[in-house]
Amino acid sequence: MEHQTPLPNVDDYLFGRGLTLADYYIEQTPVSEMLCYRDANGRDFDLQINDAQLAAAVLTRLKGLGVRIVRLGGVESIKTTGAGARQQFESRTAAEITQAYIGQQPFAVKAAPSLKGQVAWLISLFQDMHAQGRPIVAGQRIQLGFSMLTVGQSPDGTLTLWEPDFERNPFVDLREGVDVTLALLSQQTGFIRRANCASAEISFQDKIVLARGALQAPSIYLERSAPNPEKHDSGWFIGIRNSNAEFELEAIYAFQLIQLRPALLEVLALPAGFMVFIEGNQIMDVANEHNQAIEILPAPIAAGVSK
Repeated sequence: MEHQTPLPNVDDYLFGRGLTLADYYIEQTPVSEMLCYRDANGRDFDLQINDAQLAAAVLTRLKGLGVRIVRLGGVESIKTTGAGARQQFESRTAAEITQAYIGQQPFAVKAAPSLKGQVAWLISLFQDMHAQGRPIVAGQRIQLGFSMLTVGQSPDGTLTLWEPDFERNPFVDLREGVDVTLALLSQQTGFIRRANCASAEISFQDKIVLARGALQAPSIYLERSAPNPEKHDSGWFIGIRNSNAEFELEAIYAFQLIQLRPALLEVLALPAGFMVFIEGNQIMDVANEHNQAIEILPAPIAAGVSK
């Protein structure tokens, strides 16, 4: 019979090192919960508990005691500005459906006419994947820059593409088409080229930490530390410039910037160590990991991204 190590006393585990209930909080997302704590120096950490039974007991005990719950990115917390995500990033004209073949499989992509060039590139990408022995099949999920595309299939067998519905809950809701995905990809890759630097991974479901009120402040800065994709930590922090006042930290998902401050989206693929200084919706300066100002080339006039 397998011997099982008895679980430690939950209260001893939680409070035996001097931490109190006020030091703990639970981050809740639409798909997960993470137990966190703040140490004596005011630094926040995730508390990883490898034993599933102990982890469940700890969460149950803390909830029973009334621990603080921090909800990240739930549908209720997504604030709108009166203009939806698609209005931010696509032409107001009707979408077009581009027909193609991936091998012998009919394939259709729905997007705004202004994104025709990006659609042609996307189809070519999938055709190359097929030629390399990486088939495109219904139900498949494909990471494309900031977004995650899902392959669907119409009743006649044609494969279709669906992107997260950023106006609702993108963790579970989809919409047919690739407007926001391609427009954001164009923005972010374009900025990387203009900055003449390497890019770093960023996903719509990554968390961004910010000083409370930063998204409403006209003068702000963004600073990126090393991201942790496994924990959906983007590494980005948004602070208020020229402010010595104490502030509370909060967190949002990267996709919420589509509604809250879309002008920040194009810089999110910059690598760790970079800082960006913003006035209103204008990028004033960018500094690299050596704290050196870098030149950002002017943006070309590009179709598919309405400002």
